[in-house]
Amino acid sequence: MCVCDDNDIYILDWINKKRGYLYSSKKYPQKFKNLYNINFEERLKKLFHNNILSLKNDTITITDLGKDILRKHSYIIWIEEHRNFDIGKDDFLKHPYLNIITNNDVAYSILQQRNLEMLRQIEKGIYEWEDWYNNFYRISQLLYEEKKYEQSLDNFIIACYLQFSGLKNNNSLIILDHVSKKYKLYSNSNNNFIYMNYNIKNVRDIVYSLNLSKHDFISKFEEVILKDNSMYKEIIPFHYFNICELAKFIADNIYDAQKKYITTLFDLPKNIKLNIPDKALLEIIKQ
Repeated sequence: MCVCDDNDIYILDWINKKRGYLYSSKKYPQKFKNLYNINFEERLKKLFHNNILSLKNDTITITDLGKDILRKHSYIIWIEEHRNFDIGKDDFLKHPYLNIITNNDVAYSILQQRNLEMLRQIEKGIYEWEDWYNNFYRISQLLYEEKKYEQSLDNFIIACYLQFSGLKNNNSLIILDHVSKKYKLYSNSNNNFIYMNYNIKNVRDIVYSLNLSKHDFISKFEEVILKDNSMYKEIIPFHYFNICELAKFIADNIYDAQKKYITTLFDLPKNIKLNIPDKALLEIIKQ
């Protein structure tokens, strides 16, 4: 059997989805050349030669052998479609259930294992807050794709709670304006605001699918953090918001149809009061 590389899998997936590609058209996605540096014509010749693709009456189709190869390497396409997940081929290849369960299930297992590893790191005094909340956002997105909306929302809420604490990797703290003024402290990285790059449309789909009112969402947010996952509240050393205020802040963004993303903290409503860390805590949290 021919050993195919990632570029062959991209081509096979594209032709398979086309359900018949006219060879004479010479048209194919520009990213094959510009992003992957694929010599499309040469790749086709190799795939014809190895009976992975067939050509009949100017139409290219994928053979049974090609479909089998594509099925066994479908995780390559999954990785390409989920580039922001920081999951690579090695993560999949070392997974014992590859080709037995779905790629989403394999990825879910990988992300859950990362959660456990980061929790163990915290127990050792190694703090990776950014990696942790990004991991929860990725789990939330996976569950959204699987239409498991309740679980997706729970993971989204945990991610929000961790991110809006203001804590970053290495236990450093984003220094917001009100802290700068009190202690005359300034962020060396110019990263003195919190911005959540998460697809707010997904969250809207979830709350509408679950028929959650704004009040329901706020109650759900508080329940997830205070009751169902209280360990995160106990672990985190500082949070800019109290939970009720954070729940209202996130809800305001989700239920405002004009919002395209969760706003930065530069645009906080004036009636929201943020917590200020005391000096003892600032000595513990690195600047």
